Amino acid sequence: MEREDITTSSAFELRYSTDEDANPLKNLLMDPSIQQWFPLSSEHDVDLFIRNWMNFSRYGCSLTAFYENQRVGFGSIFLLPYRKVAIHTMGYLVVDPKFQGKGVGTSLLRNLIVLSRNFKVIEKFQCEIYEDCPLVPLLTKLSFKKVFEQKGFVKEVQVGYKARCMFERSNQDPV
Repeated sequence: MEREDITTSSAFELRYSTDEDANPLKNLLMDPSIQQWFPLSSEHDVDLFIRNWMNFSRYGCSLTAFYENQRVGFGSIFLLPYRKVAIHTMGYLVVDPKFQGKGVGTSLLRNLIVLSRNFKVIEKFQCEIYEDCPLVPLLTKLSFKKVFEQKGFVKEVQVGYKARCMFERSNQDPV
């Protein structure tokens, strides 16, 4: 079965995130099917995470995906403040479950990689995910390599323990 790629439609666009994106992002992050992939266990945690996300949007590091003028996905790179580790950036990606598998995540991640290259100091783009995360095929497709796995990192009530996996790619690799 062929998947629909909505990113080729004229109704799809990416914009730099603004403060108006905070509530729609929060709504997605409060969804248990999304929240299971983030280290967020309360609304307070989500609020703190969104505050960081919106702070990075002021540096042109966050993108919002729209389809037919509806927010369908969000992506951000979190810049590291200390000179010794500023060569790395951590990327985050959230796609509305109704729009997953339609090219939104791929478009966001490709554009985040390009954004990270605008910061000349960044050498590595990293994504931290949990075991069995549906992002693994996308990360692999875009040249990310698993650099480590930490077993039993997070405890999920229904599932038990999951590993934390760190993926990274060099900013020298082609997108």
